[in-house]
Amino acid sequence: MADINGTNGNDSWTNDDTNDRYFGHDGDDTMRGGNGTQVLYPGTNPTANGDWIYGGNGNDLYYGNGGNDNLIEYENTTGRDTMFGGNGNDTLNGGADNDRLFGDAGNDAVVGGSGNDHIEGDNASMTTSGGNDTLSGGSGDDSIYGQLGSDIISGGTGNDLLYGDRADGLGVGGNDSITGGDGNDTIWGGGGNDVLEGGVGDDVLQGEAGADSLEGNDGHDTLWGGDDNDTLIGGAGNDALLGDAGDDSLSGGDDNDSLWGGDGDDVLEGGTGDDVLQGEQGADTLLGDEGNDVLWGGDDNDLLDGGDDNDWLEGEAGDDTLTGGLGDDIFVWDEASNDIITDFGTDSGGPYTDADQSNNDFVDLSGIFNDATLAAYNAANGTSFVHPIAAMNDDLADGVISFNGTDMTGPTLTMTGVTGGLTWDQTNVMCFGPDTRIVTLQGELRAADLAVGDKVLTLDSGYQPIRWIGRRTLSARDLTLSPKLRPIRIRAGALGKGMPESDLIVSPQHRVLVRGPVPERMFGAREILVAAKQLLELDGIEVAQDLPQIDYIHFLFDKHEIVWSNGTPTESLFTGPEALKAIHPDQIAEIFAIFPELRTADVERDERFEPARLLAPGRRARSMAGRLSRNGQLPLQQYSGAQVNESAKISA
Repeated sequence: MADINGTNGNDSWTNDDTNDRYFGHDGDDTMRGGNGTQVLYPGTNPTANGDWIYGGNGNDLYYGNGGNDNLIEYENTTGRDTMFGGNGNDTLNGGADNDRLFGDAGNDAVVGGSGNDHIEGDNASMTTSGGNDTLSGGSGDDSIYGQLGSDIISGGTGNDLLYGDRADGLGVGGNDSITGGDGNDTIWGGGGNDVLEGGVGDDVLQGEAGADSLEGNDGHDTLWGGDDNDTLIGGAGNDALLGDAGDDSLSGGDDNDSLWGGDGDDVLEGGTGDDVLQGEQGADTLLGDEGNDVLWGGDDNDLLDGGDDNDWLEGEAGDDTLTGGLGDDIFVWDEASNDIITDFGTDSGGPYTDADQSNNDFVDLSGIFNDATLAAYNAANGTSFVHPIAAMNDDLADGVISFNGTDMTGPTLTMTGVTGGLTWDQTNVMCFGPDTRIVTLQGELRAADLAVGDKVLTLDSGYQPIRWIGRRTLSARDLTLSPKLRPIRIRAGALGKGMPESDLIVSPQHRVLVRGPVPERMFGAREILVAAKQLLELDGIEVAQDLPQIDYIHFLFDKHEIVWSNGTPTESLFTGPEALKAIHPDQIAEIFAIFPELRTADVERDERFEPARLLAPGRRARSMAGRLSRNGQLPLQQYSGAQVNESAKISA
């Protein structure tokens, strides 16, 4: 390789096809490379201006050195070139192939051209200040680093990696403007107040430090605001937006998006589509807009508005305000918070007595108002209600639920829009799954195959005839809109040895027998009945998320009984006041036709209104389950199926 030197004047030459090094020295030089692998070095005088360097075919090395230089690969030529702009405001164009371009000091304009290019706006050794560069990758999968200064970066087509500042985080970040273009791009803003735009494709945008603006545009994008107060816009596609620290503004745009506010007082707007919004820390505002949205407020005092369609609103910790908007919405009250529901049931106007919890607004208050807590409500208020639902509506007369299951000390739930009181459509119903095996005089039968008149083995009364059977089918849509109705699976052996003998599927409110010293210490009764959903803390008891739909069966005897279901003692339908309120009006009419005396029975004295065992209230039942779990005990570990079965075989 030969060294070819110019003069200190304005030199101009075209290089041949040899692999040589060309030194222009001082002056405004013009160099044209040939087909060899060449080094083009225009000069050593840092004050010189106006060098023009054109590369040819071959893998060339360009040095702009001092002055405002132009380093350009000829159009339609190839070669993997390396260009250093040096001092001054330089223009670099890599042309075809995979090039490495470094603007160095000054306000440089760098274009990668086609190929997978590596571009840096400043010199990697610079840590204090840099130029305000304009960097464009062109086509290909490019890596572009703005380094220091306030840079304008465009990835162009291809899957690009774009950094506004130094990748190592050193130096002072500038206010960069970065656009990914077409392709699946990854963009980091770095320090400063940056503007990041993903363009077409599935992009990842990270604002990092500074008050940044991030927009994903088309594609399934992931946006992370980082520190300070950021603005994130998802655009079209199923996007994931994380505000992180600061008071951020997040907008999902079209399609099904997931938004997390992070720290700070954030504003989250889902846009169109079925979105998931989580406020997390801070006093957040969550707006679902269109679609079936899920809104979780997180900590602190949040404002949730579901907008159109059927939404799920859960304020979580803090005193939250929940507005369902249009559609049949599900509200979840954190019973430790003072929440407000602003529009309960106002958009549909009912019906609220059709035994369908999915066609109206819903809030589950059954853990507070039930047969087990009715006496406490009456004692606290000097009332004599026999129906828990009557107590509920009495408490709600001023628009505020103040009863906490024990007394009237709150926290409270304020509900506006309720006219005519609450109904069964805001509670749950206990019942069996259709494949549950019930012990009868004919042997074990599926619950779905039972008929009125079949004699079923009971724990206390021997074989008793079924007097009435009801059935309800919940579709996949029903379970999606009312997830609180999803069945509970009690796995084989979860309650005790051989209990159940095989997996047992029941509704969330269906009660099972619990026996032992723990319930005796907590409730003063060695045997109690506990709703299945209150036992979820125990191993082997879970919500059956895998069942696309469910048929629930409930049957009635002359009084409340305990029967054998897959070898486990569980309850029959309870005809107490709450249970009758929880049955569809048509089914109530059937029951009254069979038991006309129930219309006028003395509920205080008639044994048919007495539960077979003490009914454990929700909060204390959950506490009991937690204690059993911590102690490594099972609810029926002191029973054996054979012993209980033999003790129950009173003659038919």
